[in-house]
Amino acid sequence: MSAADRTQVTTHTPAWAIIMVVIFIWSFLLSLLFLLARESRISGYITVTIESNGQSFIENLPVADEAQRADVFNRVAYLQSLIGQERFRLGR
Repeated sequence: MSAADRTQVTTHTPAWAIIMVVIFIWSFLLSLLFLLARESRISGYITVTIESNGQSFIENLPVADEAQRADVFNRVAYLQSLIGQERFRLGR
């Protein structure tokens, strides 16, 4: 079992910062400080591959934020630990 991270992280100026620049245009220096605000967005998917007895199953799981990304990797790690425990128990 393996997982491949195929996500992309992009940064951009949020809409609220642009709105604040327009509102505070009369105060030139204050409005430019709002342009320093940045937000990160995660998009893409994580590919989970399971192989057994010469067969393989591949699933692409879409990811929209960092919490989902961490959750997928935690689930994969948990399943890998269960597989390892069962192999140890069976003596393989």
